[in-house]
Amino acid sequence: MSSTEQQPWPWRMLVSGVFEDAWMTAVGDERQQAYVKLIGLHREWQARGARLICTMDDLGSAGRPGTERANFYEVWEIPSPDIVHDLLEDVWSNKNGMPLTAHFSVRVSIGKPIVSMERDLGGPQLATTAQIEGEMPPIPLAS
Repeated sequence: MSSTEQQPWPWRMLVSGVFEDAWMTAVGDERQQAYVKLIGLHREWQARGARLICTMDDLGSAGRPGTERANFYEVWEIPSPDIVHDLLEDVWSNKNGMPLTAHFSVRVSIGKPIVSMERDLGGPQLATTAQIEGEMPPIPLAS
């Protein structure tokens, strides 16, 4: 589908991420290196047409308890569900050293917007960009 064609609704991808033992027990700059790999992977997703909508660090929950909690969540808009396997391939790959799965597990849900809800609430709203620095230093774009 060309970028000028209209589709009835965009595809969305919810990424639920869990910190694995290697992240929790990392020493030295190991955590920073894993984060750099994660950001590099996400930049590859962007190059394939995925667009980051928002992120959330899970600091607590309410409602019915369940076992499906994650440490962080990401919502992406993707051009097609057909690209998801390719997006995730490098999560499990060890071609560049230790695979990301040593530090992060991810579960992906793919779906479409709830059109009636977005319509009745005025559509998706632009998220507020965080202004406070996180624990990781900014990762510059590769030149």
